[in-house]
Amino acid sequence: MILNFAIRATLIIGFVFGGCKNQKDATTDYSGLIKATVVDMSELDGCNHLLKLEDGTFLEPMNLENEFKKNGMVLYISYKPSKANSVCMKGKLVELSTVKNPIK
Repeated sequence: MILNFAIRATLIIGFVFGGCKNQKDATTDYSGLIKATVVDMSELDGCNHLLKLEDGTFLEPMNLENEFKKNGMVLYISYKPSKANSVCMKGKLVELSTVKNPIK
């Protein structure tokens, strides 16, 4: 009976600590993604939250969720160019495919 308990305890501890490492690794993988910083440009006519890339390029995302609309927030993204027109004209209009926040 004590041996049975020891085996169960070992398995439970292994799952708990082993599972945590895998979950952390999955959320910190940004390979293939582009680093971008959220910039509130609402003071410009027709603009809202844009994404500034490390090379200084601005992107105007069509589908940035409200939880990511925080000035200065760093995101890792992938995107597709959009053929739609924009009033903002500060950045290239894009549709985000992937958005990851390293702080989450």
